[in-house]
Amino acid sequence: MDLSAIEGLDLSDEQKAAIEAQAKADTEAEVLGLKSKNDELIAEKRAAAEARTQAEAKALAAEEEKNLEAARKANDLAALEETLKGQHKTALDAALAEAEGLKGQITNNKRDAIINEVAAQFNAPESAKLVLRNMINVTLTDTGTATEFKGFDGATVATDSKTFLTWAAQNNELASMMKPIDSTGGGAGGNNGKGGAGAKQVNQAAETAKSKGDLNGFLAASIKL
Repeated sequence: MDLSAIEGLDLSDEQKAAIEAQAKADTEAEVLGLKSKNDELIAEKRAAAEARTQAEAKALAAEEEKNLEAARKANDLAALEETLKGQHKTALDAALAEAEGLKGQITNNKRDAIINEVAAQFNAPESAKLVLRNMINVTLTDTGTATEFKGFDGATVATDSKTFLTWAAQNNELASMMKPIDSTGGGAGGNNGKGGAGAKQVNQAAETAKSKGDLNGFLAASIKL
């Protein structure tokens, strides 16, 4: 406020300063009051919105309860089922998702255990696991789990570890990677059947890839059998 602009007003500098300070304080107080009022209005709007949301939720719950009670009284099983599904769909979806996760965990753990068991019969178990992961599959059934062992061509060759190892001992490529199954000369380390030392020379490309640690080359050469 410029007091010098007021004609005929004769005030000292101290009086002018005091008047201007008071005017500034009054203005600031008014602005602060307006801001406080604005904050109050915003808070009231938020509270009203929250109350409206809560009221709508309560109304919806009451409507669902009303429909449920009507279904009970009318013995309308279809309506009852529909109401229950609507009320518990979120929980049901979450439970189903959790169940699927548990199924995957069960089959994965079972598959890993079988792979470890079978790989132990190979000279290089860790390398064998890389091959076996493409050959062993586990699924859930009504009574438990089912295991399927596949050959390099994707065809099922066994449904249990013992039968698969017998098959592997007679496979030209796998036999060359396996430990002897028994002490009579049979199986992977013996000379009878399709396994044995003679089988190691059947697919030279696969043998070369195996010696270099080339898993992809070994699989590619083996599948050509």
